[in-house]
Amino acid sequence: GFHVYTLSWNKPDKSFKDVSFNDYVEKGVLTAITEITQYYPTKTLHLAGYCLGGTLAATAAAKLATTSPDTVLSLSLFASMIDFTNAGEMKKLLGDEQIAAFENSMRGFGIWNGRKMAAAFNLMDPDCNLWLFYQRCYLQGDAPRANEMIHWGQDYTHMPEALFKFYMRELYRNNVLPTTFNYGAINCPVYCLGLQLDDLTPKQAAFDTSKLFNNCRFVLGDSGHLVGLLSTPTQKRLGYYTAGNMSQNKIGTWQETASYATGSWWLDWYEWVQPLLSTPTDYGISAADIIAPTPGAYVNKIIC
Repeated sequence: GFHVYTLSWNKPDKSFKDVSFNDYVEKGVLTAITEITQYYPTKTLHLAGYCLGGTLAATAAAKLATTSPDTVLSLSLFASMIDFTNAGEMKKLLGDEQIAAFENSMRGFGIWNGRKMAAAFNLMDPDCNLWLFYQRCYLQGDAPRANEMIHWGQDYTHMPEALFKFYMRELYRNNVLPTTFNYGAINCPVYCLGLQLDDLTPKQAAFDTSKLFNNCRFVLGDSGHLVGLLSTPTQKRLGYYTAGNMSQNKIGTWQETASYATGSWWLDWYEWVQPLLSTPTDYGISAADIIAPTPGAYVNKIIC
């Protein structure tokens, strides 16, 4: 029942060297919102983002809150950080000497190689992401087993040099977003999802981020960054926590006061967003309006 538009990450090359965080917000999210809403008389939409995409979406919503406050009807942030105070193990990789080494390695290339990013993320949980693979494939002789999670996890992309520098220094080290943008000005309902075993967006960081908004529902799902997100509505193994005491500062204390339900957190999100939806309408978008067929042009770019 939704009209859904999805933004994929472009796969940057050297020409993207100077493209930074504000460019992704302005030329990525905000430009896309303008393009999408031209087809609808109300010029409004429900905005959702995952991981760093959620950071960009929330920042775009904060900017729109001052210029066009009725554009975003709801904001959903899935495993996303804005407050990087408790950003977890990744901070340990970002000392002054390490950042300088990262910056030196990008000179002349203009990008941070996606393979290096994937390796850094794997080091955050080596028992699951590295040693389990070597144990099974090299010590036990098992053939690698293909599944959607492994395929998705290997679908990396590069990052422009300017964006990666901002990512390291301003987000992780200096935590500039909560003091640079007024997220409290966002007046629409907000849904924040944290995940129990998430190494990339630790659950405490997701909880801290939820406190930046005045009208936020925080939910804590089982499992990690990928499996927890794709907790499909038909699965019964995983569950989620809701309705904890938001006056708490620690996620563990909030969790002790929360209610637990078995099943997919997507069902909770669906119930949350339903009262915010308008009556479904066919606006007559035609084939002439299509820029490129699904899944878009970016996914066909080959990177090395």
